Amino acid sequence: MTIEEKVFASYQVILDKLLEYGFSLRDNAYFYSTSFHNDEFLAEISVNLNGFLKGRVIEKAFNEEYAPLRNEAYYGGFVGEIREEYKAILLSIREACFIHETFVSNQANRIAILIKEKYDEAPDFPFSSPKIEHYGVFRLKDNAKWYGLIMNVDSLVFGKEEGHVDIINLKVDEKEREAILKTKGIFPSYHMSKTKWISVLLNETLDDEFILSLIDKSRTLVSNSQKRKTK
Repeated sequence: MTIEEKVFASYQVILDKLLEYGFSLRDNAYFYSTSFHNDEFLAEISVNLNGFLKGRVIEKAFNEEYAPLRNEAYYGGFVGEIREEYKAILLSIREACFIHETFVSNQANRIAILIKEKYDEAPDFPFSSPKIEHYGVFRLKDNAKWYGLIMNVDSLVFGKEEGHVDIINLKVDEKEREAILKTKGIFPSYHMSKTKWISVLLNETLDDEFILSLIDKSRTLVSNSQKRKTK
């Protein structure tokens, strides 16, 4: 994940706040720039109308992007100072213009609300690694078996443009799997059994009602599977 993605994961922008902070609106996006590190560097931030934030750091002496910022081979010392100062700028924007959400995307948050309303089941976050600690597991209330997992993963996994996307992994009837995989926005499962689970993009490709119907089926399959085991 980029520095920006790490800072703004699970945060949603309040567009009106951007103008208050000092962003300007032009060409259907919001733009902000500020100098830092003794006026030697320039941070340029943009946020589109969908809330997607991009940033870059310009080294003024050469009038070009400061490449070591994003190269993990460079660490400590000077580059470490630049990263921390740039991160502080991003955190200031986040504090003033963003609100925290359970998941990264609007659709993932809506789906979580719909599951809570229908089944009174909220996600839990059992993973301790910083990279996946925001992955949310949905479980059956009576036996804690998983029927859904929301993750934020690299879009390139699904052949999409560079960036990250929320997905939900759901169990699927193996007899229906091939037909379901023909639906735009549905793929073989990421990091789970590809014969029994699917990954559904939560980027507005599919409507909430359809995704909820897939969740219903996943819950039923998991519940029935558990009942068979206990007989």
